[in-house]
Amino acid sequence: MSKSGKIDSDEISCIAGKITFITHAKLGIFLCLFFPMSYRRSFKDWYYQRKWFQHHPQPDGTSSIDDAYDEERSTRSQSTASAHPPPPRRASTNMSLRKGDQFLRRPTNKVKLRKIQKGGRRVFVNLPIPKSDQNAKGAPKQAYASNRIVTSKYTMLTFVPKNLFFQFSRLANVYFLGLAILQLLPYFGIKSPVLTLLPICSVLVISAVKDAFEDYQRHTLDRKFNNQIAYTLAGYHNVNYSTDSPAKKALNLDKSISSLDHIEGKFHPSHSEDVRVGDFLLLRNGDKVPSDCVLLASSDETGVCYVETKDLDGETNLKPRQSMSETLQIQSGQECLDLHFYVEAEAPHPNLYHFDGTLVMLRKLNPPVAESAGRTSNITWEERSKTPISIDNMLLRGHVIRNTRWIIANVVFTGVDTKIMLNSGETPTKRSEIEKELNEEASYIKERQWHEKKPKQRN
Repeated sequence: MSKSGKIDSDEISCIAGKITFITHAKLGIFLCLFFPMSYRRSFKDWYYQRKWFQHHPQPDGTSSIDDAYDEERSTRSQSTASAHPPPPRRASTNMSLRKGDQFLRRPTNKVKLRKIQKGGRRVFVNLPIPKSDQNAKGAPKQAYASNRIVTSKYTMLTFVPKNLFFQFSRLANVYFLGLAILQLLPYFGIKSPVLTLLPICSVLVISAVKDAFEDYQRHTLDRKFNNQIAYTLAGYHNVNYSTDSPAKKALNLDKSISSLDHIEGKFHPSHSEDVRVGDFLLLRNGDKVPSDCVLLASSDETGVCYVETKDLDGETNLKPRQSMSETLQIQSGQECLDLHFYVEAEAPHPNLYHFDGTLVMLRKLNPPVAESAGRTSNITWEERSKTPISIDNMLLRGHVIRNTRWIIANVVFTGVDTKIMLNSGETPTKRSEIEKELNEEASYIKERQWHEKKPKQRN
């Protein structure tokens, strides 16, 4: 304010700027919460076009042409019978697109990939684990991920703190919360604290309800995928996982044997989340592969299996997969129990078109009497053959079996170690362009207000 008591033009423009910012901020928050993405994009295009017309006014109401891309786009709408077409202009490769131009813009998605384990793995099938791969208690050293898929962001316990943290990572919410807290101080003399906190609390509650509904849908989809039916081999002892203690195994030995007598060597249904590394899987035509596994045999005499990979790479054409030559003759679950091999595989990585592994087949040297007496540790094993495993021998999670009656496979990777999960990344926190600009404008307004409130030094 000047000495004469009148308000200067600079103060008027500053006040008008503040009012404009608060109006845009509230309107942006309202649009982010209640309007679909298509409406928000239309509003954003209109907003930037309006700003462009204000900064570049033209007599006929059209915007100015800055580069060859804008010129080419504007001439497409003109009539071909125009008497004075615009002069040709050589196109420029360095096109500087403004914020309002949405045609050739490529979104930059920064995906935070999941952590993968270092080193490879060895998966043993119907073989005792070597002492070098056991810990001091005799359990396997290698720990494998569960096949249970979790893409949700919150739980019942972590929803409130995590959601508040994500909401207040938006600078606009912090700014309005600070204003509301300052207005509650007795110095400002606000009579109704409820009306002061009502706007920011309403925004936080509505956003929390929206996030809770979206996360509930993620939980529903996770439950659907985890409860899918997968046929695993019954009576098969998976040595890649530590079992119960010796005392508990001795107490439950007779009970477990009697319960598996009638289904040993048969494939029985189980949930997809219960599939483990080293399990045998039976898949039929139209079934989805629940984990990354090596193809052992198929209904085709040549061992060929066809899979649909559109969930991984978007391609709709069927791709052939070849069974391992050493296990091509398998046709039943009982024959799977008679196999003795281990798979050497590389560390899990997200490359969909590469896999490096080895299938090592073994055979017994000792007579079968030693096995019948229960002295499995005294059995001597001899390496029979080594067969390389490539991506053409692998079935990945997300593949769908097509044009094949049945296949038998052995699981190598589960859960977050599968290629589809390594490529999916963690569930991101969405930030629109309007929210990013609101954060920048809020920080600018706070800095401007701070400099205006500083006492000026007298000369």
